Amino acid sequence: MLKQNIFSIKARMEIWMSIWYGSLQCVILMEDWVLHSLLCL
Repeated sequence: MLKQNIFSIKARMEIWMSIWYGSLQCVILMEDWVLHSLLCL
């Protein structure tokens, strides 16, 4: 029972990490796009 619980916590952590990492990548891409737009003006 405990093993199952640890596994589900680990799975949830991995999901949150992937969501967080994905949103971080998105922010970095947005910043790059803004910088390019400003440089092109």
